[in-house]
Amino acid sequence: FEDFFKAYLKMYAHKTLTSDDFRAFFVSHFQDDTTIQDMDWDAWYHQPGMPPEEPTFDRSLAEASETLAKTWLTIDGEEQHEGDSSAPRATTTSIPTSDLTKWSSAQIVAFLDAIKLATISNNKPLSLKTIQSMNETYNFSSTKNSEILY
Repeated sequence: FEDFFKAYLKMYAHKTLTSDDFRAFFVSHFQDDTTIQDMDWDAWYHQPGMPPEEPTFDRSLAEASETLAKTWLTIDGEEQHEGDSSAPRATTTSIPTSDLTKWSSAQIVAFLDAIKLATISNNKPLSLKTIQSMNETYNFSSTKNSEILY
């Protein structure tokens, strides 16, 4: 697809084209691909809703972010049930030591977004203790990445 996209940009940069122009270029570019010949262009162009072929996406990175967020939310929930914020940590869920240095900033932001969305929907902010534990574990406050700092 990347080769198609580059060729498409080269051919139509700074030009206006119609749907028929796009279709002709697409079919021409993928002329050896037999699956393209069976495409229902009328459905793609004129039927409401999502296209007839749903793409499949690799969600492994997003799932890792969501799983880590759920773990931290569980830890936070256990801490909030302790009642005494000065008491030592007595959670049954261990603090995850995932190596976020190997994660992209987008994956870290997805992790933080998952936590943010959960706290908003539950109307329960994370405890200060949990936030401090996250910072001790991942050293977020020393990053120079503004997406993560925000």
